[in-house]
Amino acid sequence: MENIIEKAKQIHEDNVKKGFWDNETPESRTTECLALIHSEVSETLESFRKNKWADIEQFEDDQKSWIADFRKDFKANIKDTVEDELADTAIRILDLIGAWKFNYTDDEIYDCSISNDKSDISDNVPEAITFIHHKITFTYRGFQISDNFKLFLLELYFLIEEWSKKLEIDLDKHIELKLEYNRSREYKHGKML
Repeated sequence: MENIIEKAKQIHEDNVKKGFWDNETPESRTTECLALIHSEVSETLESFRKNKWADIEQFEDDQKSWIADFRKDFKANIKDTVEDELADTAIRILDLIGAWKFNYTDDEIYDCSISNDKSDISDNVPEAITFIHHKITFTYRGFQISDNFKLFLLELYFLIEEWSKKLEIDLDKHIELKLEYNRSREYKHGKML
């Protein structure tokens, strides 16, 4: 993935264009964003429970066809899968980083990327989901009482990235695919929040 700050900025700009930040500031919307991150993590568990995994090979084959339709092929092969929900989770975290316009030093990025918490994440999906929910709650508390909120968000992103690696998911690829899909969607993706 390109520089995390640039990626967060682009995702936030996309979400502003889609209306998610209409008349909102990071201060007014952070709690909502953290709740939506919880929601995406829970949707990951639901996809796992339904054994819904992306068929990236079929998607790529479909995209080579002379009648390729990105939205249709995405919905048929990727939408609402474990990979898609993890990408949604990462996108929501990066959107919040972009909204706050956080800048990270190379040292902060490095320190967060090697955080000891990442080694604590289980290969067991329900355990990992519970652990991630705990980290989101911890991030919320950091937002309320700490000037380290920006580091909590970055650690949360790297936690999702690490778990994706454990599940052998190319998170960057799924983020890019989801961003392309989202750009074709209606205002606020047809939702209230």
